[in-house]
Amino acid sequence: KSKCENNNIKYFNFPLDNFFNLDDKRFFYRDSDNKLNTSNYFVEQLSEMFKIINSNSTYMACEYGVDRTNIGIMLNYFFNEKNDNNIPAILNWEDERKNNIVNRNINRIKNIYKAMTKSQKEKLALKEGNFFEIFQTKIKKLHTENHE
Repeated sequence: KSKCENNNIKYFNFPLDNFFNLDDKRFFYRDSDNKLNTSNYFVEQLSEMFKIINSNSTYMACEYGVDRTNIGIMLNYFFNEKNDNNIPAILNWEDERKNNIVNRNINRIKNIYKAMTKSQKEKLALKEGNFFEIFQTKIKKLHTENHE
């Protein structure tokens, strides 16, 4: 953080340390019917992250290198309305591992979208009606880009 501040770079900490645990209440919660729901905190953090990404050049990193950077750039790709043409290059691992990471994160992102309320989707400017059609197009582009 201090290195960023000393160089006039806006620092934003979006800790995804327990993101892959679907019962981490910062990101998700289960209702009385055991249905997964996305937390408002998570949507607020995504919204803030997108504002920063949309406003200038961005450097994104994971403190421990355990795949959270990949989920961050994929969340930006699929949920940031102003990022239609910026296909993320998944970090450089061999193709089989890269393909597994892409597919696993695509499934996570689908689950996140399904768990969002209508107002959360509106906050992120996600189009309710044709999202999955757009989503499928982006998936094809993502796989193509990351296998060239």
